[in-house]
Amino acid sequence: MTSNISWLTRDTDSDDSQSSFSLDLTSVAAGISEEDIYQNRTPTCQKNLALFLIIASALLGGTFYLGILFGQHASVKIQEDNVAENTLRDELMLSQEKLLVELAKSQSQSTQTAMTTGENSENKNNIISTESDETTDPEKSSLMGQHLELLQKELAQQARALAEERKLLDQAAEEVKQAWGSYQLYTSQIEAERRAIDKDLQILFEKLTIEEFGPGPHFIQFQLYLPRLTDDVDDMFSYFTIEVTSEIVAPTSVFFFLKQIDLGLWSGPTIYFNDGRTLSTDLTQTVSAGALTAALATKLMNTNNSLAKKLTANAKQSSIPIDKMMSHGLGHLPFPEDSANALPQSKYTVCFKPNDRIKDRPGPAIYINQADNDGPPSCFGTIIIGQEVIDRIGELKGPPHDPNYLKKPIRIISAILLDKLADAVGADQYIAQQHKNFKEEM
Repeated sequence: MTSNISWLTRDTDSDDSQSSFSLDLTSVAAGISEEDIYQNRTPTCQKNLALFLIIASALLGGTFYLGILFGQHASVKIQEDNVAENTLRDELMLSQEKLLVELAKSQSQSTQTAMTTGENSENKNNIISTESDETTDPEKSSLMGQHLELLQKELAQQARALAEERKLLDQAAEEVKQAWGSYQLYTSQIEAERRAIDKDLQILFEKLTIEEFGPGPHFIQFQLYLPRLTDDVDDMFSYFTIEVTSEIVAPTSVFFFLKQIDLGLWSGPTIYFNDGRTLSTDLTQTVSAGALTAALATKLMNTNNSLAKKLTANAKQSSIPIDKMMSHGLGHLPFPEDSANALPQSKYTVCFKPNDRIKDRPGPAIYINQADNDGPPSCFGTIIIGQEVIDRIGELKGPPHDPNYLKKPIRIISAILLDKLADAVGADQYIAQQHKNFKEEM
């Protein structure tokens, strides 16, 4: 809209000025928009408004401080302060517009009163217009100045409050930063102490292994019962032998595993999981480790072969393996034993499984690598006899909907600690021959 408000000028010499003055004031009284009136403000008002905008911009710009805030509370508070500043700015603009509208309406009412009294002559109208300009301009300037001064004080007060709040937030952030630094220092100290304790435990388990089992190498023989896979393939027994690494390399893992074997705790678990990379054992099922028939077990117990007797005696046990291990304090390792000297995750190596129940406490279940896999060097043994048995088990799969879980898990009949490697071959051959003879007799 392009209308002009004539009372904003001091031209009192032309009829056009008087007509424009009367017409515009009448238009204002008739409902000219606040935006038009605001856009046609006086030069004095423009200067004051420009000054105000400069001051407001400076104050608002100074209140924003770019920094790193620590914590959710500080971020939310800053957002609230920004909203408050924007609200105050909007209120200031609205107040200016309302003030201009009120002044325009007052001017219009004065003009209408003069017109109704019959003072229609050109000289009188010029006098009225001149007097009106002279009286209203100072009043408008005074009111505008008071209003701007009040708003400036409010802005300054708000800015001081925001600055104080920012100061408190900065202090809180610094306290949080210091607390975080103290926490990191504390955790690093705790970690160093934990590593020192782990090292002491490894020295202790190394001594215990030598005292109880003698210096390595040690050999463990696992006897497996393979269930009938098809009608053409009968039940069969298989064996594999693990060479346990030196107690110097992985003393904690070696001691725990040898102790589990010595107590007969590996009679009953199953090999149930095959994902193509590893074969994993299950210790949570109630199984009967007596896979040998009663007649064959009796026959073996009556022989003079001490290894066969030990195998059969362990095979008669029946309970939940994990419960047995936990009752002996062998439910998991005290810490993950990873070291540069330990065996890598290569094919046919044996490692303790991560514990799903307790973080960073591997065991007591084990897994056998079917290939070279990624992972920390934490293995404690290698299968040196019966690798073909592991390959054959690796070919077995589960049902189509869950192929990684064997349909018929491989049962571990027993696991025994051999005095020397030669016993592994001798025991395998002897028990295999006895099993063959027994089936022929049947």
